[in-house]
Amino acid sequence: MVFPMSSWGCHDDGDIQWHHNHHPHNYHHHHQRLERENATGFVKTSGTKFALNGAPYTVVGSNSYWLSLFGFGAADVNTALNDIVNSGATTVRTMGFNEVTTPTGIYFHLWNGTTATVNTGADGLGYLDTVIAAAKAHGLRLIVVLTNNWSDFGGMDVYTQQILGPGQFHDVFFTNPTLIAAYKSYVQAVVTRYLNEPTIMAWELSNEPRCQGTNTHAQPSPTCNNTNHLVAIGDEGFLNVPGDFDYPYSGTIGIDFVANLAIASVTISRAVAHYFTIGQGQCLAPVVTCDQRIPFGVKAGNDCLCSFNTLT
Repeated sequence: MVFPMSSWGCHDDGDIQWHHNHHPHNYHHHHQRLERENATGFVKTSGTKFALNGAPYTVVGSNSYWLSLFGFGAADVNTALNDIVNSGATTVRTMGFNEVTTPTGIYFHLWNGTTATVNTGADGLGYLDTVIAAAKAHGLRLIVVLTNNWSDFGGMDVYTQQILGPGQFHDVFFTNPTLIAAYKSYVQAVVTRYLNEPTIMAWELSNEPRCQGTNTHAQPSPTCNNTNHLVAIGDEGFLNVPGDFDYPYSGTIGIDFVANLAIASVTISRAVAHYFTIGQGQCLAPVVTCDQRIPFGVKAGNDCLCSFNTLT
């Protein structure tokens, strides 16, 4: 369930719109064309809506984790972004992390024992620079993820293993002060680098974070005094409903979508509607639907993006 390809979107009025790649012409092309022509300025929230230069901003996008990680040449990046634009998209979600202990391919954070170095070279953030520039040239905005709950491309487990040693409990990442400080340091470096870059719509603290403790401990003040960009946790929208023993609602995952809406540094919420096939806990049914989450976001005055992922 890591990094599934997905489409997600939100109407101008804050309602969720389900998007499928085989219906690209349903995407409000007129509004999106205007948005691309007015690519200056930062995407902001206005109540429970998104806005760009004072006008409604319609989020329609692709979850393209590979765009920043696979080291494609300029021609391939442009081809991919052209295809995304032609689908009617305005926004792309991609990764701003890759934790490694040995330099290989595109990587952003190199660990040597307990010490980590941010790679600003052409095979690190320098490559992310080129992806951002290409997205800007295509009039697209980016949502950039800063670490991963899962082991793909390093993520939280590299922090815990390098600093505390092997065999550590995954969730200690959220409570150990040394781990939190290391994560904050990385976030500071990346966010500061792009502080004045309007192509970045939002930062996501993690891809699908899960913790048995309270998620408040995991908040590293990710904005770094940055009021330009929106901030999302990146969680899957699990709920904590007393008396409900179905795992998406029981709180056992350690994420409470409603409680997290109250975290001051989180300016938008991105909920993921996973559809599971038989054998994965929810037979052909959404884990927690977008319709269940949106009222909580509206009540909290928080914009909500909803990802639609199909898992087999």
